[in-house]
Amino acid sequence: MAGDMILCFQNQLRASLSPKPPLYRTLAKLSTKYGPVFSLQLGTRLVVAVSSASAAEECFTKNDIVFANRPRLTISKYIGYNYTTVGDSPYGDHWRNLRRLCALEIFSNNRLNNFQPIRQHEINNLVHRVFHNSGDNFGTPVDLKSKLFQMSYNIIMRMVAGKRYYGEEEDNELGGKSFSLSNYVLYIFWTNELKSLYSVSNIMR
Repeated sequence: MAGDMILCFQNQLRASLSPKPPLYRTLAKLSTKYGPVFSLQLGTRLVVAVSSASAAEECFTKNDIVFANRPRLTISKYIGYNYTTVGDSPYGDHWRNLRRLCALEIFSNNRLNNFQPIRQHEINNLVHRVFHNSGDNFGTPVDLKSKLFQMSYNIIMRMVAGKRYYGEEEDNELGGKSFSLSNYVLYIFWTNELKSLYSVSNIMR
């Protein structure tokens, strides 16, 4: 009995550590079996996979308004100001107004030229921090993912609000953590909701 349990654990460990095929290959195999357009249920979200060029062209030409809306994720409700930001709001008059403001006030050639000193300053700070963290012999590995995220975030914040979000000596590993599994796994969503209700009830006591 113990030997069977050990063998089962070894097989599961070997399967978890074995390299898995890329996602696009898995989707390609599914498309050959179910057709060029098929749907997948990823937890609580219905996802449509399109592998045909003609079908993709139809999605972005005839039915572009249907596919222009964003999914109503939990993080967009609380961090995206109840689905009112340009990246979270549904397609409509509000989104078109935000897009027009971004095109005129943020991404126009004149505004980008005005913000050039900000980009140069943040790039110089990035190079200085990488040089400082790499050590004297340049043999210390440096995590560029978080630093590139901080540089991009500081540029955006200085363009919008005129202030930096990350300080000179701060290394906050915030990059890439806005994704929440509760948007796709239902029991995690309900667990978070129950925790919030439990915390509120304790405060009201």
